[in-house]
Amino acid sequence: MFISTWLDYVGVTLGLWRYYNKLVPLMPDYIPWDFALMPVTIMFFLQIKAKANLLIKAIIFASMTAFLAEPLFLKLGYTKYPGWNPIFSFPGFLIIYIIAHLLANSKATKPLR
Repeated sequence: MFISTWLDYVGVTLGLWRYYNKLVPLMPDYIPWDFALMPVTIMFFLQIKAKANLLIKAIIFASMTAFLAEPLFLKLGYTKYPGWNPIFSFPGFLIIYIIAHLLANSKATKPLR
């Protein structure tokens, strides 16, 4: 959540992309997406086939997010990319998923015995 929110803040501030869906009036447009859509999608991927290869799941997640979801939101008018191409998002989504996977599978999150 925090990584994607920070990256969205930087991208919007630099004018690389814009959001056009004001879900909550006193909040930046990207907050609901970063606090709901991204974490839920990652949690879903972490739960499905939990023992599958990390890199394969990360590539699938990053591909679906960068090449399916971003163009869909662009087409629906929720976002605009004046200085960005969705292919540039792929490495960021890959890294975000890998970090989430490592945090979710760290010793600190293992159940107590």
